[in-house]
Amino acid sequence: MYYVKLIKGQSFYAFNHRFLVSEEEKVSEKVYNYLRRNEFFEVRKEEYSA
Repeated sequence: MYYVKLIKGQSFYAFNHRFLVSEEEKVSEKVYNYLRRNEFFEVRKEEYSA
């Protein structure tokens, strides 16, 4: 699972979705890979342990 959180600005629109500041959201790998290079976002990848 992939999560992103907007940390700068008020909102950011990408992939037909508006991200709001300080609200962490679950996203696809495609969106994660795009936003992880953006300094306005904090991203994390949740690892599963079996």
